[in-house]
Amino acid sequence: MLDFERLVKVRHQLVSGMLYFFTVEVKEGGTKKLYEATVWDWEQSWTNFKQLSSFRPVATGTTTTA
Repeated sequence: MLDFERLVKVRHQLVSGMLYFFTVEVKEGGTKKLYEATVWDWEQSWTNFKQLSSFRPVATGTTTTA
């Protein structure tokens, strides 16, 4: 189980729509780790299309222990 702690970083990339990359800190079993979520927001506003493309741990994801 992951518990959200804080948003660490956000960046974006223009494609056919917009790709957003969110780096979040989570607590997993008492250990804080970093994950990156990638969200695709399609350009056509009338579709309101958003998709979570990936959610994965960052390679050096352990930050501290609780």
